[in-house]
Amino acid sequence: MERIQRNYSSITKDSENIQSPTLVIDEKINNLVAGNGVLYFTINNLTGDYIAKYNIANSKLTKLTSDAGEYLTLVGDDLYYVNVDLVNSTLIGKGIYKVSTLLSNDSSLPGTKVISDTEEEYELSSLYYFNGNLYFYRTFDKKLYSCDIQTGKVIDLLSDFVIPEERNLLASKGAVATYKDSIYYQNQYDDGNLYCYNTETGENVRVVSSSVDDLYIYKNYLYYRQVSYFINKDLYRLDIENGGEPELISEDDCGELEIYNDKIYYVNYTGSNTLNSMNLDGSNNQVIYDEETYNLRVHDGKLYFIQDSGLYNHGYLYSLDLSTSDAEPIKYEDCRTSYFEFLGDKIYFRRLYGIGYTSKCLSSFDITTNEVKDIYDNDCDPTSFTIVGNEIYYFNDVIGDYSISKFDLKTNQNTIVADNTYAYNLTYLNNKIYYYSYGNGGVVGDGHFYEMTLSGISTRIDIK
Repeated sequence: MERIQRNYSSITKDSENIQSPTLVIDEKINNLVAGNGVLYFTINNLTGDYIAKYNIANSKLTKLTSDAGEYLTLVGDDLYYVNVDLVNSTLIGKGIYKVSTLLSNDSSLPGTKVISDTEEEYELSSLYYFNGNLYFYRTFDKKLYSCDIQTGKVIDLLSDFVIPEERNLLASKGAVATYKDSIYYQNQYDDGNLYCYNTETGENVRVVSSSVDDLYIYKNYLYYRQVSYFINKDLYRLDIENGGEPELISEDDCGELEIYNDKIYYVNYTGSNTLNSMNLDGSNNQVIYDEETYNLRVHDGKLYFIQDSGLYNHGYLYSLDLSTSDAEPIKYEDCRTSYFEFLGDKIYFRRLYGIGYTSKCLSSFDITTNEVKDIYDNDCDPTSFTIVGNEIYYFNDVIGDYSISKFDLKTNQNTIVADNTYAYNLTYLNNKIYYYSYGNGGVVGDGHFYEMTLSGISTRIDIK
């Protein structure tokens, strides 16, 4: 904490013409308090800071302690303070001290310790006196305490308070993949390490001690992108059925994974962001589409994706025939998207349209009839969703109306499932929804990973 150092001066408050202030003490001081015609403060001195008092009536300056103190508080004939002196607090210990205000001669001794800070590396703060008790804030557990100055009894006034976790610096949308009864996820509150949560037993274990993202499970292998030093990204696979050591597949930055017929399709972010394919062991790597794409999905022998438009983070839907490598756009005027999922022969997607593509709705595209249909557009912005039977569970990313909602494709009814909830990477498994609390570009949400019943009751599962 930066201390503001000032000389002490005075002016007459009832003067009609306020003139230049009068210098009273030619010292750098802080933490000024007053009582009964006496000023108390900490003097900042090159030979060491200390607490002093100044009697206004006789202009006498008296050194009270050898301690540097903050949060000076008068209680009767005693001055209480938080000891922040580098020397004395190291020798005697940090905490709350007191010194008698009745001292008439200079003293070069420390004050008397009243309350010890059990966590010596942290300072106490915000000292206040009321009705026989000192109140103070303890930094290390972020709690308010009281101390009876007669008995010395300290009470934790916020005993049930749990320290809020600091927001994870990764602050990403996370990554998930499911296998049988388990869901694999990136634990953003454990440095992005890979965890496995068994939805039947509740067992939650760390799988690898490295930051990962872009998970994909194919047969009994988990493919994941390992992130080192925030920028180096390599593709590994792990046999989650039989165990063993992770196997390096590619040193390229392989994103947007989709695996089909023993081929890995991905965006090569190491190169020029092309759409590539390679064998499961990383061999036979080749470019199959020379444009940046994302949201890869295979359906009936075709690879569907969004071609990045380079504008507003969205683009047109495309399909690529995997047997011929021919690509064609599913392109309609005033119709772009940033996210889609398949249900049968229909693609359900977030449609962006209008001036600047600022209007959004939930739409469908029939790949057999080429028909585009808006199915729900009432304050709706489905930025992430998962399909459960005939219901689409989605995060509604509308300012003032953030929620997990569901749209019934049979009845055309829309229902809010979890109000004031931010969600991304919604995933369905064993009659529950899983999601990261992440919304509006990471501005809102706490970044944790949650399990939610279909009725909207959420439980955090990413505990270390």
